Amino acid sequence: MNKILIIGFGSIGERHFKILNKIVEDIKIITNRKIKNLNIIKFTSSDILKFNPDYIIISSSTENHYKHLKKINKIVSNKVILIEKPLFAKKIKNNIALNNKVFVGFNMRFNPIIIYLKKYFSQKNKVALTVNLYCGSYLPNWRKNIPYSKSSSASATGGGVIKDLSHEIDFLSWIFGDIKIKNIDSLKLSNLKIQSKDFANISGFCKKTYFNMMLNYFSRLDHRYLIIDCNKETIHVDLINKNIRFYKDKNARTISLKFHRNKSYQLMHESILKNDFSNLCSYNQAIKYLKIYG
Repeated sequence: MNKILIIGFGSIGERHFKILNKIVEDIKIITNRKIKNLNIIKFTSSDILKFNPDYIIISSSTENHYKHLKKINKIVSNKVILIEKPLFAKKIKNNIALNNKVFVGFNMRFNPIIIYLKKYFSQKNKVALTVNLYCGSYLPNWRKNIPYSKSSSASATGGGVIKDLSHEIDFLSWIFGDIKIKNIDSLKLSNLKIQSKDFANISGFCKKTYFNMMLNYFSRLDHRYLIIDCNKETIHVDLINKNIRFYKDKNARTISLKFHRNKSYQLMHESILKNDFSNLCSYNQAIKYLKIYG
């Protein structure tokens, strides 16, 4: 895959570009922004077919994902398309007949800690009784290039804490099995100047494992961790400080996995460029997630 097209050049589009620009030379961008020294083309059949990209990334705002996928899917075929998570802003009535290989950018599947947990709980004797997930941060601190109230996160249609923090839903399902939801509370609790929901509490089962997930936009203390209780041990996973702590009887041990925050994106792109899609989230799997947050 020698040619890459990025549709949408907000903060996440820029991140994809900076990572891929170190790997691939021929990258073109579709954006309404006026940016110098970038190879920008128009979203037209003639421009796209002339470039003939091998790998296409849709990193536009969430509410535009559906129409952008539908459009690019009509223009090209037999290409690889990666859509930034979440797949769409809402559940869809008319599914798209895909002419391309389409995946969704849940890059946390390539986070070394998540990979470790996936392997750990793939062992037959490792069974989780309960998993409690917590993810909270302060939305106004997320982006420096745009006021938080004007960001996609603040939108009533494309935003919301469940969509923005949907990585938790994906890696929970990837590690422990398909999710069955028992209860969802999705609310606007804080005084943030947004139209979207800033708090969610989700509970249910992954096979025989009970889970509870709490997400918010308003915590001044950044926290992102899992507490996994098993019959013979308790595991504390700290995704911010990048360590896993195992508690068994009176003993405790810690595994530290230090890596740059872009590592998971890099590994995801490298896997795609090698035509290895084994750890990627499929289009059909992401469609199922729309029932939770769509």
